Amino acid sequence: MRLSAKLALSNLRRNKRTTIPFMLTSALCTLMLYLVISLENSPAVSESFGGAQMQMMLGFGELVIVLFTVIFLFYTNSFLMKQRKREFGLFNILGLAKKDIAMVLFVELLICWAASLVAGIGLGMILDKGMYLLIGRLMNIDLPLEIGISGAAVMQTVIYTGAIYVLLVVYGFFMVNVSSPIELLHAQAEGEREPKNRWLLALGGVISLGAGYGLALWVQNPMDAFVLFFLAVILVIVGTYLLFSAGSIALLNMLQKNRRFYYQTSHFISVSGMKYRMKANAASLANICILSTMVLVALSTTICLMMGMDQSVETAYPRETTLSIYSQDGNYLQDFDQALAQSGVQATDVMAYTLFDIPGTVSGDTVSNLGEYGKPDMRLFEFIPVGQYNNAEGTDYTLEPGQVLINPGSDSWGSSLTIGDRTWSVAGTVDGFPPSGLGINMMGNPMLVVLPDEADIAWLQTLVPEEQRNVTNIFAFNSPDPNRDAGILKDTFEQITGARPFGDTRQNFALSLQSMYGSFLFVGIFVSILFVMASVLIMYYKQISEGFEDQKRFDIMTRVGLDNRQIRKTIHFQVLAVFFLPLAMAGIHVAFAFPMISKMLALLGMGDITLFMITCLIVFAIFAILYVIVYGLTSRTYYQLVKGMSEETEE
Repeated sequence: MRLSAKLALSNLRRNKRTTIPFMLTSALCTLMLYLVISLENSPAVSESFGGAQMQMMLGFGELVIVLFTVIFLFYTNSFLMKQRKREFGLFNILGLAKKDIAMVLFVELLICWAASLVAGIGLGMILDKGMYLLIGRLMNIDLPLEIGISGAAVMQTVIYTGAIYVLLVVYGFFMVNVSSPIELLHAQAEGEREPKNRWLLALGGVISLGAGYGLALWVQNPMDAFVLFFLAVILVIVGTYLLFSAGSIALLNMLQKNRRFYYQTSHFISVSGMKYRMKANAASLANICILSTMVLVALSTTICLMMGMDQSVETAYPRETTLSIYSQDGNYLQDFDQALAQSGVQATDVMAYTLFDIPGTVSGDTVSNLGEYGKPDMRLFEFIPVGQYNNAEGTDYTLEPGQVLINPGSDSWGSSLTIGDRTWSVAGTVDGFPPSGLGINMMGNPMLVVLPDEADIAWLQTLVPEEQRNVTNIFAFNSPDPNRDAGILKDTFEQITGARPFGDTRQNFALSLQSMYGSFLFVGIFVSILFVMASVLIMYYKQISEGFEDQKRFDIMTRVGLDNRQIRKTIHFQVLAVFFLPLAMAGIHVAFAFPMISKMLALLGMGDITLFMITCLIVFAIFAILYVIVYGLTSRTYYQLVKGMSEETEE
């Protein structure tokens, strides 16, 4: 055991170029897992306003972190095992039995696990209070700072990470036991056959990626976007992997046939070198591309939600208080007036109107299937009499029988509107859009139709099933004490009619929205940090792998007369391809996903497409800057490996 410990420590020090990043990754995953579990189990978070939403999001974040840690530690450990197979084979030939090698491997992983626990949980205890402050800031609430250590978080973190390391040990034992000493000794030097063109897979990649893009562009209904989003994601992921593997090989073969391009020194070496290892390159490139896309989407959407929150609140609650109640015959507006007079509430800027909300299927300028959900091309329509619209928006529109005014939202509409056997001519469009009194409209991008009078709404109600003939009565106003006045008015209205309206104040709605959006942003930041770390580490390990494999090759090129300037050009070509192709593809993925994600954001009350576009561009620019920094660091490391000297010495 003592010899195993000495060998393990010696191995970790000797291979520090690869083991230190592995240990840092493990420690960071441990840190984030501890923080999320600690916050999830905190009574202060659960008992706060919106705490249930935050705990649900933290639970989701915990699941993502655990799955990510399993996958990524296996990925990095597999890389380390491949790099060290020759070392294990040499140990075996020198007299160490496989069980002794397995014991050394066990001690190494035990040291890595212990170090990651000490560093991760220790730093987590220090940062724990800062996370409380961050959550409180994002949710706009005051959280009491809890003094002490979360024993449950420590225990769960130890169990989760311990189980993962047990799997790593089992995998390592298996790899050592199934290989012979000669296989271990020569495993790192094993070459690959020249990859052939796989046109069928390349075509499948094009079809899969095109289908994913087409789905993202085709979907118009926000509810359909939410349902089909994951299908589009799967298609894009499959297409990305197929194109980077089969498509990249086809592209390299095409470049090889281009004599003007291929028979340049730097291109000749880079293209031929990448071609023989394209399977590994393709997997890494696709992983980086997918992870980068996830970072861009997660940060862009969550940041946009937070930045557009004030607009969402103002749209849903143009007055301090908004109350609503359904009715099937007539309306409650006069009852609201009576309740207001009896309650003594000092209301100003009163808005009172009725809306008939109903889904329908759109085909051209015709609407059918009123009241039927789940139909293709379904859209929500909100109908309001022109008189009530004028009262709500302070306008003075007039309509003749057979005319309507519309607000089509972010879409366009023709010159007429046909429902059933009636056709109205569109007299114009309106800018105002009275809120439905439901807070966030979960069907997104509704179309407002202003009708000549209430008789038209009564006729529309005859076209839908009786249980869906509900008109929403909305009563909105400002008052000195919104929370108190809303409660008084609800009680008075219930005494008069026997029915109690629902609704809330702008302040409470804003707090609820900030709690939800803050939860999204917090988990989005955590997940993005994980994905960025994964992308950087994949890049780093890939360049180290390439550097180790190319040392002898470039040494031979130097001996036959290739100068340092030509070597640098060759390196830059290969590193540029490895680094910036995934970034470019990630940008293309986000661009095609933009319409679908915009519609999904509408379900959460965020309808400002311009703001979302600006947010995406800013996030992409910042991420690209990070990419350039990592490129510079990785290019330097790769060059030092293949040349066997530092750049300073070479210069």
